[in-house]
Amino acid sequence: MQQKVIIDELESLRGIAALLVVVFHIPKWNPILDFGMINNGYVMVDLFFVLSGFVIYRAYHGRINSGKELLKFQLLRLGRLYPVHILFLLVFLIFEFGKYLAATKLGIVSPNSTPFANNDFVAFIKNLFLVQAVFPNQTLTFNNPAWSISVEFYTYFIFALLIWVFSRYVKFIFPIISMVAFLLLMTSSTYGFDYLLRCLSGFFAGCFVVQVIGYKSIELPKFAPTLPFISIILYMHLKPFGEMDLYIVPLTMVLIITMLQARDSKFKALFRHRFLVFFGKISYSIYMSHLAVIWVTTQFFRVALNKSEVIGHNGKSVSVLSPLETILAISFVFGSVILLSLIVYNVVEKPFRTATRALLKNW
Repeated sequence: MQQKVIIDELESLRGIAALLVVVFHIPKWNPILDFGMINNGYVMVDLFFVLSGFVIYRAYHGRINSGKELLKFQLLRLGRLYPVHILFLLVFLIFEFGKYLAATKLGIVSPNSTPFANNDFVAFIKNLFLVQAVFPNQTLTFNNPAWSISVEFYTYFIFALLIWVFSRYVKFIFPIISMVAFLLLMTSSTYGFDYLLRCLSGFFAGCFVVQVIGYKSIELPKFAPTLPFISIILYMHLKPFGEMDLYIVPLTMVLIITMLQARDSKFKALFRHRFLVFFGKISYSIYMSHLAVIWVTTQFFRVALNKSEVIGHNGKSVSVLSPLETILAISFVFGSVILLSLIVYNVVEKPFRTATRALLKNW
């Protein structure tokens, strides 16, 4: 029997994770935004990596058996990721020119960044070739969330190369890569390759989950997925910011296994609801577009409304809003991100992905 290409439960998890990343990047306009689930939303990127490794390996193991198939696989990944990445790279380039004109012509100076200081020509070229987070000790530039796309694209290549050259041994190689990357991160022995190692650890952990499920299929009780799901919520809410980040990797592995191996339940049915699946479908566009919406919203408070500002925990200036203003601002950000993401998905992401598949179908 052919495997289902898209697993709704995991698609919904991806959507929820994308929305948590959005909330994480929203400035702390009010203390109501300062609590664990929001502050630790950045670990959802590692959850993305694990899900990606699971989905990609499940779809492609045994299918990459030549250099031609490797190239075809990589071009499909490029068609999936690159168009949306380029779109928002250009959007942030426009923002940079806007900041420059505002500073030189209108005397409006950003308290948090100097135009074309970090987002310079070299940074643009790195983003253009998706290497902005691959090299060691890199500063995030332009559309910051794209760092994960950078390391994931080259992790795809490593994955495909290993599948082609060492197909009989990947069941040992994949967990070893994940574990070594995990240990290097845990011991802070990264030599500046933190971003790449985070992707390697999570992605190949996801590949290992495919192997675990394929090794021995065991039907788990209905309540099984609720335990790791609640554990992830408690972990994100209680863990100190910047500490114990990598624990999300094994927690996500257990969540995927239990979600797929447990008997059907109302909990699993909830994750198959089309509302949550919808967010999963547009999750990549949400992830890539949200910072642009947040940037525009921030400039509105700073320039148009001239809101008073304070220095936040991250050392950057942030507007001060009342609780009601904060709720309205968050509602605006979420509504705008979802609307923009839906447009980007239908106009850019889906058409380019379809065109790439059609172009390579008979090659």
